[in-house]
Amino acid sequence: MLPLIGIFARHERSFGPVRGGRTVPRLRAVFGVLAICAGLGATAGLTITSPDSLSGIRWWVIALPLAGAALMGFGPVYRPRQKPGAHEMG
Repeated sequence: MLPLIGIFARHERSFGPVRGGRTVPRLRAVFGVLAICAGLGATAGLTITSPDSLSGIRWWVIALPLAGAALMGFGPVYRPRQKPGAHEMG
């Protein structure tokens, strides 16, 4: 496990400014990780299919990891912006 941590640690996010001085609060990051873990655990333990649902899918199991990722700051709000003048280059 330690070799994998050494390899992938540089890809981890810090709690420093993301872009333009914005940061993701630590508590929000913790809740995001908990939501992701709970959603993936529910996927493994309960499965996505539901015999009681009209659609046959447990939508909350699918939505929980996605909501956790949004809390962590992944998504369109935190996409890298283009450098100034990059849109002018042809």
